[in-house]
Amino acid sequence: MPIKHRNTNRNAARRDENEPVIVQALEAAGVTVWQMDGPVDLLCMSAGVYFWLEVKTPARRKDLEEQQREFLQLARHGHAPAYLVTTVHEALAARTDATQHRGIRISGDCRIERTAAHLATVQTIRRGVGQ
Repeated sequence: MPIKHRNTNRNAARRDENEPVIVQALEAAGVTVWQMDGPVDLLCMSAGVYFWLEVKTPARRKDLEEQQREFLQLARHGHAPAYLVTTVHEALAARTDATQHRGIRISGDCRIERTAAHLATVQTIRRGVGQ
């Protein structure tokens, strides 16, 4: 059973209207979810793997603030699991991708460990671009 973490900051940024149903679906799927005020909306953990989600409504998908755009670009460049989602289906697909392919695990002594699948993906990408 995931731990439920809610944002209690009274000065929290405005949340997108689809975020509660996405959080509810993630928690029902066993994901622990923390609502954040930035740079993205959600920090999630599933099967010991952490990943970040920026939630937008479908109509606002392209309306990223500069801080959000920067974070997602840096995460992609560093092969960190961060996703822009608009639906429950996309959020659950992001969880699957993070846990099966791109995840970052935090070991018992707090060292960051990349999953074997993540490392294989990074090696494949590097071979593809001649590094």
